[in-house]
Amino acid sequence: MTQSHTINTHVVLFDLDGTLIDSVDAIVAFWHNLATSHGLDPEEILRTSHGRRTLDVLTELLPEKNYTQAKVNVLEATIPKQGIKSTAIVGARTFLNKLDAIPDKWAIVTSGSSALAGGWFDYLGWERPSVFITSECVTQGKPQPDGYILGGKTLLEKSQKFTKSDLDGGKVNAPWIVFEDAPAGIKAGKGSGAVAVIGVATTYDAQILIDAGADYVVQDYTNVSVASYNENTGDLKIEIKDPLYARV
Repeated sequence: MTQSHTINTHVVLFDLDGTLIDSVDAIVAFWHNLATSHGLDPEEILRTSHGRRTLDVLTELLPEKNYTQAKVNVLEATIPKQGIKSTAIVGARTFLNKLDAIPDKWAIVTSGSSALAGGWFDYLGWERPSVFITSECVTQGKPQPDGYILGGKTLLEKSQKFTKSDLDGGKVNAPWIVFEDAPAGIKAGKGSGAVAVIGVATTYDAQILIDAGADYVVQDYTNVSVASYNENTGDLKIEIKDPLYARV
């Protein structure tokens, strides 16, 4: 019997690498090359880097190199151009097409730089959403919730259903949901006060995402859809059928 879960929200926030695009081979190659050039263990970096800003990882591992965001942008801009095939997560584009039918209903919140995230959208031939939060937009990256709070509030203001004073004054809870593939991102989503955080089990096993706090876990977007939208209130219902996990 099919199990169906409906989540009430206003907007949807997505991580990018591993959540909307399977770029794992390109990212792994990037870190292997960088680690080798600095005499570091690439496997150790890969165990801790996914879902975090490259600037934070490099500052932690190589403080003497004084990496800046500008330097990171140059490095990350090369990733989509490496010639390593990357593809959209199954069902992602179909789900985004349904959200695109409603103005200002989804945003990107990624730990990648604008050079990397923009490069992936160009690679896939996708149009960027109106709210596109990258590593340069926040002072604290994931697992801190800053990016998701910024993305959610910005999108809600654009929807004209909430005022800045409503959002900043605490009159409104965080009416957004988050899709994430990494523990750091799931923790960031939970910390933002999201209605729900949905783990996408592409990069990590489902249990790791559950342990990080995911409310639901899906394999991909095959069974994720827009159930309904109320134009007057801005209420959006997202349906998930047969998730790998549901926190009920």
